[in-house]
Amino acid sequence: MKVAFRPIPISRSMATSNLIRWNGLASVVGGVLLIISDFLELLLVGYDLGEASTTRTYAVVTGLTLLGTVLLLVGLIGLYVGQLENAGLLGLVGFLVTFVGNVLVAGAVWEATFVVPWLAGEAPELLDEVPTGLLALGFISSYTLAGLGVILFGVATIRARVFPTAAAILLIIGVV
Repeated sequence: MKVAFRPIPISRSMATSNLIRWNGLASVVGGVLLIISDFLELLLVGYDLGEASTTRTYAVVTGLTLLGTVLLLVGLIGLYVGQLENAGLLGLVGFLVTFVGNVLVAGAVWEATFVVPWLAGEAPELLDEVPTGLLALGFISSYTLAGLGVILFGVATIRARVFPTAAAILLIIGVV
């Protein structure tokens, strides 16, 4: 007996609507996780990086930051898809710059989450060094690209008039 697979019919608009809804939830959860990690980071003030990176607080802070950053990347896709037709070239450029910048930031956060604690045990003297050269350029470029992208994407969102203007303004302010 052969059973044929018949998918449940789902319209393109229904699929897009669900994608936007789930991506919106990812954005909200990611943003909340980043806010929580910022407040928890205050508990680490006064520690040097080598000492702080061996604490549970550091592991929680960097873990929440990493998860929040990844969820924001997922959410960004839904925000762009939701205003795709109205966002124009500025929306595309803002989305791409934001996405690439935040992927690079996620790499930096991954490094802070997994490499820094390892270095604290293996070569703690390296954590006392101020990043220079290509390493410093990489960190500065990543965060600058992500911030610039969010500003561009926020302006495109305001111009697209699909989502509330206040939300786009908060997006831009969040960079600062």
